[in-house]
Amino acid sequence: MSTPTGTAPATDRAGAPRIAYDRAGRGSPVMLLHGIGHRRRTWYPVMRELAPHHELIALDLPGFGESTAPAPGAPYDVEWLVDTVQRMCTELGTERPHLVGNSLGGAIALELGARGAAASVTVFSPVGFAPTGSRTGLRALAAGARVAGLVPEPVRVAAATSPPVRSPAVSCAATRPRPPRRGWPSMRRWSAPGRRSRAWYRTWRGTGSATATCRAR
Repeated sequence: MSTPTGTAPATDRAGAPRIAYDRAGRGSPVMLLHGIGHRRRTWYPVMRELAPHHELIALDLPGFGESTAPAPGAPYDVEWLVDTVQRMCTELGTERPHLVGNSLGGAIALELGARGAAASVTVFSPVGFAPTGSRTGLRALAAGARVAGLVPEPVRVAAATSPPVRSPAVSCAATRPRPPRRGWPSMRRWSAPGRRSRAWYRTWRGTGSATATCRAR
């Protein structure tokens, strides 16, 4: 699968975020939107499977991965992200693509579908449907990410690799099934290579986009 990488302005306004993307395959266009704290690479296994059948576009949402963040103090909410992705579709010449989104990307895809800007919409765990407890957890996660962003990286890395932190982290990441709760989808824990875990951590670390999105109601 060939994945030419590019960037494009989300708007024609000076200083607007530049959106990094991969484009591959041929056929009807499918745009892939990742979740909060992630990046477009999460879709690469899917792209390898679908590239023979569709033209695929995977974005880094503003402030994540290789895309630039909004200017300090600029609006950053789901409505703004929806507008940004819709303008990006126009920029790339895909006015009504099929949309696939996970988490935050799922919410964006649903909003675009409601606007009539999508040929079809497929979402996984879109934000906005979680119970109150989960929303409280996201706000706590935002606060933790904000605090972590103030700590020098060598100190954070040393703390993360210390036995008091590593032991519970390894336990949480152990690969074993978790019993499903009534009304909740079944979920599994997993383990990830250290390099990939560090990449995920850097995506989250001190990212104003992540903390702003977690705080949003």
